[in-house]
Formats: sequence, structure tokens, C-alpha cells
Amino acid sequence: MMHCNRVRESLGAWLDGELDPSESEMVRGHLQECSACREERRQLEKLESVVKNVLESEAARISF
Repeated sequence: MMHCNRVRESLGAWLDGELDPSESEMVRGHLQECSACREERRQLEKLESVVKNVLESEAARISF
């Protein structure tokens, strides 16, 4: 099982689908067991959503 520090370092890449299958499975397995890392994942997903919404709303204001 992966340690929390390693999982937290890999979460962004994991969420983006950038990890190889074996490392992705290790992160997924760790998240099933670790509530602290699940919370970190939730926070990253929330941040990603906020950034995406801001970028989309700002892009709508740009005229070419």
C-alpha cells in the first residue's frame, strides 16, 4: 500500500489520468482505505471545478 505523502504527490496526475495502470491502481486502493487522502482528493476536485468555471466564464467575455 502506498503512503499518504506519495499518494498526495500523485493525486493530480491520478485525477488527470496520467499515471500508469499499476500506480493508478495503488492510488485508488489507498483512497479506499484512507479518509485523509480521500478528503485531499475531494479538495483537489473542488479546486479543479472552481478553476474550470472561472476560466470558462472569463473566456466568454473575450471577443476576437
